[in-house]
Amino acid sequence: MRILIAVVLAASLMPSRLSAQDTDVGPAWTAFVGIAAHFTDARFEVASHIVNDSGQHDNVLRISFRKPHFARCEVLDGNGAGGVAVWRGGPKVLVRPPGLLSRFALALDRNDPHVVDSRGRGCGQTTLDNFATEFAAHGKIEESAGPAIDGTSTESIAWQRTSDDPSGDTKRFLYLSTRTHLPVELKSYHGDVLVEDSHFRNIKLDTGMPFSTFEL
Repeated sequence: MRILIAVVLAASLMPSRLSAQDTDVGPAWTAFVGIAAHFTDARFEVASHIVNDSGQHDNVLRISFRKPHFARCEVLDGNGAGGVAVWRGGPKVLVRPPGLLSRFALALDRNDPHVVDSRGRGCGQTTLDNFATEFAAHGKIEESAGPAIDGTSTESIAWQRTSDDPSGDTKRFLYLSTRTHLPVELKSYHGDVLVEDSHFRNIKLDTGMPFSTFEL
């Protein structure tokens, strides 16, 4: 019941403090960081394909996030479909499993094997404020024109590892919409092997999301 990939992605979608001057990249990254510094809440869906030693994993999730540390994940399709997880800061994650156990809410450690994604990332492990720093850490990033993705023109933020990275990634590509400067797709590689491909859609910012969103 590994259903928390979206909670991690919710916290990692928007960077906060790192500027283009810090990373020597261009205006698309600067715009992305600027948007992230000023929004209060975000809701979006993400379709992820992850490859690891145990095989291939596909999920579609709806994510709600409110600063500074509130996240809700609803698994729409794939492993754990129907499950819901909520993180409100701290070491515990509240989980409502799918199926017959859906009447019960469980409080699990955010690094519990049942509540990490297929790449081993636990809830809260990647936070809003440190995503940009972590994206740039252990490597260098460059900005260039990106491909059209699902009819959306993009700018590419390419990361290349220059020192050991905990994820094992050697390169990543974050594609930002040229119109909204928000994420469209994230690809991560181990060498030439694609280990993660996540597509973001229906991103809504500052929806007036109530704190009751993060209750089970």
